[in-house]
Amino acid sequence: MRDEDRPLLQALGDAVRGGGMRMHVHYRRARRDRRFRDGLVRLVGARTVLIRDVFAPVSLGVLLVWFLVAESLKWHETQVYLAGQPMTLGTLIFLGLLLTMVVVARTEVRKAQGKPLAEVVTSDPALFEDLWRAGALAIMSTGDKPQICQSPRGDWRQFVRHHAVQY
Repeated sequence: MRDEDRPLLQALGDAVRGGGMRMHVHYRRARRDRRFRDGLVRLVGARTVLIRDVFAPVSLGVLLVWFLVAESLKWHETQVYLAGQPMTLGTLIFLGLLLTMVVVARTEVRKAQGKPLAEVVTSDPALFEDLWRAGALAIMSTGDKPQICQSPRGDWRQFVRHHAVQY
């Protein structure tokens, strides 16, 4: 990274924090870089990063196991009444599992999205450059005519000079 890039990266970080720009971090590409993962752990905690990394596959696995257990125990045939309406026991358990997963996603996974990702990326110039080359970043301007600069094709330096200098 060039010396003149540091103020641009600082301006980008300030613009993202101030709401003048947004940054999208392609999490699956970015997490391949150990520096990104370590920075995110320092910012939001290891538990949140672990849950963020394994949430989707574990959730699908839990639902698959639930389906197999429910079929073997015939929970889809067992009727129960909820608020006077007949429902199957399998449906009620499924809704409970789904609600639990949504609550976990909202409380834990959300901590490792959006601005925290942008903060980690803009805090280390070498990491930013590597993630830009890897195609893991996109920068968006806000305002009347939003524009986007995607990595690795776009020129992030020119984009930040044009859209984020006032922040």
